[in-house]
Amino acid sequence: MRKACSAPLAGGRADVWKRGHFAWEYKSKGENLEKAYSQLLSYRGGLGNPPLLVVCDFEQYRIYPQYPNLPATPITFTNADLERSDVLRYLEWLLHTPDKFREFLEDQLKQRETITERRANEFAAMADVLRAHFDPMRVARFLARLAFALFVEDIGLLPRLAPDLTLFRHLAQNAQQFPHSFAEYLQQLFDAMNGQRSDFLLRRIPYFNGSIFAPDPDENGKPEVLDLSQLNQTAIFETIEQASAADWRFVNPTIFGTLFERALDPTKRAQLGAHYTSESDIRLIVEPVLMQPLYALWESTRAEAEPLLQRLPAADATPA
Repeated sequence: MRKACSAPLAGGRADVWKRGHFAWEYKSKGENLEKAYSQLLSYRGGLGNPPLLVVCDFEQYRIYPQYPNLPATPITFTNADLERSDVLRYLEWLLHTPDKFREFLEDQLKQRETITERRANEFAAMADVLRAHFDPMRVARFLARLAFALFVEDIGLLPRLAPDLTLFRHLAQNAQQFPHSFAEYLQQLFDAMNGQRSDFLLRRIPYFNGSIFAPDPDENGKPEVLDLSQLNQTAIFETIEQASAADWRFVNPTIFGTLFERALDPTKRAQLGAHYTSESDIRLIVEPVLMQPLYALWESTRAEAEPLLQRLPAADATPA
């Protein structure tokens, strides 16, 4: 792509800049694109804060949207993807109509909210049934673990039994036929995800830290997985199977707060401080309070460091 404008700045420069559209940083093949993105973040104030920041190493391309209160997850593609119509659409938007990215992200956010609400309502209905038979905190932890497992397997962090069959989906599809075994096998999967065993169904399982699958000492040895077979609730197994068939890549992580709240007994919510905050509300606070001061601090630090960097010897020079 031919340079539209080279933009020198105090302490750095963007390789390509188009006012009101984008700033683009080129790197050699295989270089760290996260570092390139950090550089662009430090330049963007001097470029009028373009809505799109682009980095590439001439093999992989990343477009980082910078719209307030919208996800900044990069849109990523490679040279091999350039024949795809959706990728060509991204390039056209980048050069001519950058606001199309805002519309695209807003539509995606609405779709995610709709999908998340559907999943949350299904799990909330299941929580209402389970609370009548189990301690609310056990229900809350159980549903959070279910949701986490569904999410990580759909983003590819758990192995598959077949190209179109995930581990959890296999368990869910057979839960009604083997209700007692479902709890047993699910416990084995959670133990593997907690690092207590290395495999499940002859598939190697990665360890997930953060203690989400760690046994709770308050349970006094009770299984972390609820034995649903004693309830004789066909609807619960159907809900789990439907949830396993959904694509959890598009489910908003805020569902964990929703599940936790709905699973708790209402009289205990205030005591535990359980609450739900939407993603848009979180961004309204995080962006001005946390991110903008960090950007300003980085620009100030970079300006101070630049003269010192100029005095460093070249990498191939003989040290004094």
